[in-house]
Amino acid sequence: MQAIIIHRILQIIPVLLGISIITFLLVSLAPGDPAEISLKAILDTDSPSPEAISVMRAEMGLDQPLHIRYFIWLSRVVQGDLGFSYLSHKSTVHEILYALPTTFYLAALAMSISIIIGIPLGIAAAVRQNGLLDHFCRIFSVIGNSTPEFFIAIILLLVFAINLKILPVAGSGGFQYFILPSVVLAIGLIAITSRIMRTSMLDVLEENYILTARSKGLDRKTIITKHAIKNALLPVMTYMGTQFGWLFGGAVIVESIFALPGIGRLTVEAVETRDIMILQGCMITFAIIFVVINLVVDLSYIYLNPAIKYEEV
Repeated sequence: MQAIIIHRILQIIPVLLGISIITFLLVSLAPGDPAEISLKAILDTDSPSPEAISVMRAEMGLDQPLHIRYFIWLSRVVQGDLGFSYLSHKSTVHEILYALPTTFYLAALAMSISIIIGIPLGIAAAVRQNGLLDHFCRIFSVIGNSTPEFFIAIILLLVFAINLKILPVAGSGGFQYFILPSVVLAIGLIAITSRIMRTSMLDVLEENYILTARSKGLDRKTIITKHAIKNALLPVMTYMGTQFGWLFGGAVIVESIFALPGIGRLTVEAVETRDIMILQGCMITFAIIFVVINLVVDLSYIYLNPAIKYEEV
């Protein structure tokens, strides 16, 4: 077990290195001068002098060649130093750590809703194949997966926040501020989770060991709960583990609509203001979260299905 964990961690290193290179290049080559933006914020002026901009570029290290700047930045990242915001002059780590709990709570709540609803819905649809619930599951999976999140958010805001006035429109505070955003994120997850669970259950129910269990006289409930569900969960776990990582990036739109102070909204603000350090820090954070979650999902296969060998994971 330790060997496979070490092997997976070593595989993560080149992935993160590649992501850091791509992130640094894309952000550095984007239009706009961070030195000029920073000076505008410091001096509170719209037109800093070219001499001041030149001095600021030298202080920020932007006058160095691109590859030198990358290695300087990477050496600091390895030490846990993501730099400082060009606008607020606060530590990037501080800004991310402040925003991360909001996004994590939102993603966890959306994922919990999708698990509670999507998995039982998929199981019920597979057990009652071609029944009314199965047809509903398939129709919902198409509609839920194809409807944009911003459209769902607008509909829910109009109904529950503006017309019924039972939930807040936007902002942050207590649990009630996360209900609508988490439901918006969960609808698409429920749609795909239920469809994957249904398909996986149908495949498992046709396996030889299920047929053997039926021939031995085991009742349908025991076969489904004791034998089928556990193996059918494997592809669902793969999807949900991946999606939990993607939720941190997908929360960008939802957090912006509902004015939640999460890392998604922080990323949008960094793009709008050309705050390179914040943007690079957010992208690296997204990458680390994504690869760590995938590692956890891979290792969880062993516990869900002991027949899988370490080499196969």
